[in-house]
Amino acid sequence: MSNPVEEYFELRKEGGYLGNVWKGLTSAGTGVQLGQDLRHGAMQTAMVVGSTLAIPAAQKVVGALRKRHDYNQMMDNDPELQGLKEDDPKFFNQSYTSLRRANPSFGRDPLIAGAYMKKMVGNRDAAGLALAEAMQQNRPAHELSMGVKSDHSPFSPSMKRKY
Repeated sequence: MSNPVEEYFELRKEGGYLGNVWKGLTSAGTGVQLGQDLRHGAMQTAMVVGSTLAIPAAQKVVGALRKRHDYNQMMDNDPELQGLKEDDPKFFNQSYTSLRRANPSFGRDPLIAGAYMKKMVGNRDAAGLALAEAMQQNRPAHELSMGVKSDHSPFSPSMKRKY
């Protein structure tokens, strides 16, 4: 019986740098199998990456459809908004987009969205203030579920985290 260290060096001498592993990979049958395994692995990786990229794209499409649906409901609910839109369609559409960003739940509700649109489009100078008000009313769900009440603005220094 020989020493394990000597056996290691003896195997290394016989098989070259990679030992018997390289010999097994270079045989004809194993090389073909290795190529098929690599091809299957590449296809699976491509499918995972493709599906991962498809999810955000699908979410954007669904979000755009939802926005269009909410916008149409708001317009159908309040015929007066059509006249405001005709005066300045670009500002009207930008105001609606800003409202949805400031407070998504207000943008989804046709009555609230319509009231804010009248406020913003009817008085362009105060449109930013109306959006700030909507943003201030936007409370994260965890705050509401925990019963946290605050009269402070989310931009108030007293609300900043201290690390």
